[in-house]
Amino acid sequence: MRGKTISVALSREHYEWLWAALANWRQVQATLKEMQRLSRQVLFATVPHPPRRKNLDKKVLGLI
Repeated sequence: MRGKTISVALSREHYEWLWAALANWRQVQATLKEMQRLSRQVLFATVPHPPRRKNLDKKVLGLI
């Protein structure tokens, strides 16, 4: 198709199934993002790390 946009007509049943699948995918992505944030928080709070001249802020660590 070489970069061409293709439109597809969906039945109501297919539309509803696809809408639910996308909603589930978004929820999984949000859950994974939260799990990653919590993992980083635990990691940096419990694992010793080398001394730094300047502490990393929460934004750099992805905690906010």
